[in-house]
Amino acid sequence: MRLSLRGRPLSWRLTAGFIAFAAAVLFLGSLVLYQAERWSERAAVDTLRGTVQLGARSMNAWLAERFADADVFSSHASMLHVLRHAMERGVGRADDEDIQNSLDAIRQRYGYPSVSIVDTEQKLAVFVSGVRPAHADIALASGMADADGVRWIDLPSPGPANAYRAAVVRRIAARGPLSRFVFYLEVDPVQLVRTLTQSSPKVFDGEGFLMRLRDGKPVRFGSIGGAGGQALAVFDDVAAGSIEHRLLTGPENLVKGVAGSGAEAMAVREALSLPGWYLVGVLDETEILAGLRQPTRMAVAAYGVLLLLVAAGLALWLRAERHHHFQREAEMAGFYDQILRGGDALFVLNDWRGKVVDASESALKAFGLARDQLIGSDVMALAPDSERAAVLQMVKGMQPGDSRRFTGRRRRSDGSIFFIEGSVGLLEIQGRRYFHSVATDVTQAREVQARMQQAASVFELAPAAIVVCNKALEVVSVNPAFTAITGYAPEEVLGVAVEALTTGADPGKNAMMVSAVLENDFWEGELEGRRKNGQTYPRHMLATAHRDAAGDVYQYVGMFTDLTALREAQTRAAYHANHDQLTGLPNRRCLDAVLPTLVRQAAERDRSLTVVVLNLDRFKSINESFGLSEGDRMLVALAQRLQASLPADKLFHFGADEFVGLLEGPPVGHALTINRMLDMACCKYTAGAHAITPSVSVGVASYPELSQDAESLLRNAGAALSTAKCRGGKTWQLYEPAMNASAHDDMLLAVELQAAIENRQLALHYQPQARLSNWSLTGVEALLRWNHPRRGMVPPARFVAIAEASGLIVELSQWVLEEACRTWAGWHSAGLQPPPIAVNVSALQFSRPGFVEQVAQTMARFGVAPHGLVLELTESLIMESSEAAIATMERLSAMGVRIALDDFGTGYSSLSYLTRFPLDKLKIDRSFVLPIGTAKGQEAEAIVQSVVSMAKALRLRVIAEGVETEEQANFLKDCGCDEMQGYLYSRPIPDEGLRSLLQTTLPLRSAAAPSGLQPLFGCEGR
Repeated sequence: MRLSLRGRPLSWRLTAGFIAFAAAVLFLGSLVLYQAERWSERAAVDTLRGTVQLGARSMNAWLAERFADADVFSSHASMLHVLRHAMERGVGRADDEDIQNSLDAIRQRYGYPSVSIVDTEQKLAVFVSGVRPAHADIALASGMADADGVRWIDLPSPGPANAYRAAVVRRIAARGPLSRFVFYLEVDPVQLVRTLTQSSPKVFDGEGFLMRLRDGKPVRFGSIGGAGGQALAVFDDVAAGSIEHRLLTGPENLVKGVAGSGAEAMAVREALSLPGWYLVGVLDETEILAGLRQPTRMAVAAYGVLLLLVAAGLALWLRAERHHHFQREAEMAGFYDQILRGGDALFVLNDWRGKVVDASESALKAFGLARDQLIGSDVMALAPDSERAAVLQMVKGMQPGDSRRFTGRRRRSDGSIFFIEGSVGLLEIQGRRYFHSVATDVTQAREVQARMQQAASVFELAPAAIVVCNKALEVVSVNPAFTAITGYAPEEVLGVAVEALTTGADPGKNAMMVSAVLENDFWEGELEGRRKNGQTYPRHMLATAHRDAAGDVYQYVGMFTDLTALREAQTRAAYHANHDQLTGLPNRRCLDAVLPTLVRQAAERDRSLTVVVLNLDRFKSINESFGLSEGDRMLVALAQRLQASLPADKLFHFGADEFVGLLEGPPVGHALTINRMLDMACCKYTAGAHAITPSVSVGVASYPELSQDAESLLRNAGAALSTAKCRGGKTWQLYEPAMNASAHDDMLLAVELQAAIENRQLALHYQPQARLSNWSLTGVEALLRWNHPRRGMVPPARFVAIAEASGLIVELSQWVLEEACRTWAGWHSAGLQPPPIAVNVSALQFSRPGFVEQVAQTMARFGVAPHGLVLELTESLIMESSEAAIATMERLSAMGVRIALDDFGTGYSSLSYLTRFPLDKLKIDRSFVLPIGTAKGQEAEAIVQSVVSMAKALRLRVIAEGVETEEQANFLKDCGCDEMQGYLYSRPIPDEGLRSLLQTTLPLRSAAAPSGLQPLFGCEGR
């Protein structure tokens, strides 16, 4: 009883527990089943969307290739070139083989049913390869004539009503005569169907359609993976309200509902690159849950028997489902890899962070990277630095489903750059966004196009004439340069035999050129040409023969340039190189080329050849006094005068102021000619308002008498010229062998002079200057003396000339200035009353920057008063740079230093300049003083009187140098000359002798001294 009583509650509890357990199991089973249904549905949606997106990418890639074909072929430079020439000959001629061959090659290479060029004005297909377009097709294509870019057009079907045809068209040119033509590519529907079919995975259990809106009504094309065949057909049986209809007319990309078949289903769409075209995938919901029916029935059947079996069955079902899912994913991955890696397209998939997720084999090969190197890398690293901003700008703002075309550059692993064209799209998978790019390597195509454009540009713009001939040597094409050079218009020579264009212009060499090209396929050289007007001209020509693959010549190309201007320029250059631009005479270069030949001819004929070198004396002073242009006119006049004595080919302008004449025959017979040349050269010349008497020095040397060759002949004439100048100029000197020895001795003397300055072998002697009125001492002139240890006393005229020629004159002049200042300071410190010391200033020293400062520093160093120094300047010195000389003299005068004009009357002084010089004293040159009192002294006396009168008018003191006789002194005194300097008064004496003179307060000689009284420091000889 107790047991029975206890059994009921236990049974109830067991029953309740079982029911509770069963309910729990049922609830859990229902929950698991519900989650499984949701998971299967999500997986099916992802699979459906991925499949549709994959198919859309494949379709877009196929469409991009068709559009690219139309774009590239219609705008290809060679196609335009050939079509342009076809228009010029008349479109549609039977011999337009180039266009027909190009169209046939495009059709056969890319498998188009029809490739045509349509004339939109005539509504006619003027060039056709393959199936000829119908009139309706041509009418549709002609309607695209005003459109830009590539267009997709629907074509009417000549067969069944639902068969679909389409074409890609593009206008060939935006404007110009070629804008009337349209490039027409008919698409093969079989290829389109094959593209759609191959893009559908075999594990996909749904149905796919290519759909579009036509006249606002959805229509579908063919099928993918279903029962449809491999033909593209148009079906307008899309029922209103069906998910297909809602999907195309609504905004959603995923729709659930009743399909056209009447079953519950879901549909996904993906937009294609053609406006209004979509790829639609439909999946029956019964197919989604088909995998759950059997496990559910097993669970219900086993529910009453054993719940554990249900759990086990459920576990087995879940395991089977997972295996099925993984298997399906594996098959999808294999299909994806087959599509992705099997084509030629460069495919790269990267996530939103820019990390590469996957890439095709073609992409790996293009970038030169292994898969493990590319996967996970930054996609921006594949682009050059200059392209990265453009890439970021391109993908900016993209949304899932968007696609954009691009053209750009990419970088290989070795750093090289290549060009790509393609598209980039954005897709979203399981909430994650990925960028996928599909591109084609167009580097080679761009290079080919660039070379073709370059070749066309070279042909049109080349400065050289280009002639293209066929294998019969008939002209088929010429460029503008050919017309410019020959005068023949293109229409005048097309079809003409090329030999007819060179008739009469060196036919033998023309035949040789043709023979060489036929034999060697190449010839280059100079050939005479003939213009249209009959004029012949030199030309440089290059001719080549072009052969086909079989080795047969199919064309000849000739290129030539007109050498006329070059030859004329060479002639002018040769003339200018060998002639002086100023005088027009042959120059030194010409002489260097001619003289050796003349010497050789003289030796062969046993005749003499004489060289005469003429040089203007002090020509630089003339330039500075009267201007460079006046100096140039003097040179021209001198050249014209010399040409009266010498033939034009025997007179040369050797240098700035130097001329060379060549005389053939015995030297003894040339003396009169040389005298005549010298006289004519020294004739007066008018420079503005001034009359100038030029001074010319002449050097003469002969071959073979005293010269061995052309070089020694010129050198010896130059030595003779130097001797003539040393003799005072205005004369000519015949070369003697001792002259070269003298030149060598001058070089040694220059070295010894440098040592003399350093070793203080030089000394100053001082020649007193006296007032003519009472013979009182007024000053002294410092005169340089050199007592050489071996040579003895060296004449100042010689070593001063050496110093000027060697550049030592500046150092020597500064030494004289310092020594004179030191002497004056010594006199002053000894309690004497030192007279002013006159120091000669060289031209080079005077013109150097800082000369005034140097004088001031020297005077300050030795304590010389301003009145203690007189600077003597020559006429030629101050006239060489008059304006600069005036400025320097004014600064010296402002310091209190007095300035004397030395050797007045021997240069080219201009009175207008003389009035501007801040002078204190004029010094009459000894050449005017010495003739006074002689039979030929009347002219000199008149000059002296004029100089004294002029100086008085300018308020300048006058001193005459070189006074040696009482008669000269009396004449100078009577003329009003203030002072004198010369041997009559005193010879130059050293410092010690002058100190004795300064210690007396009496004049050296009384004004009333009896005639014949010798001065205190007389001289037995000069």
